[in-house]
Amino acid sequence: VREKSNHINSVSLLRQYYNRLPVRRKYRRAIMKGTMVMCEKTGQVRIPPLAISGYDERRNPYRGRFEDLRSTRIWLKD
Repeated sequence: VREKSNHINSVSLLRQYYNRLPVRRKYRRAIMKGTMVMCEKTGQVRIPPLAISGYDERRNPYRGRFEDLRSTRIWLKD
């Protein structure tokens, strides 16, 4: 009887889905981590919607690059 260790090299269905995405590896890894998301409308990889302290989304949205942001609190919007 063989050992039941055939799961060592198996790849989960979720990992197979992410591996088939037509994006670069670094963006695929960011999507898996949750730091970036795929846009369903355009198919682009984007930063997820963020809530930033000091910036109101309707009246005073932050329009700069994420690297230049100086706010002390940032959280993911639900």
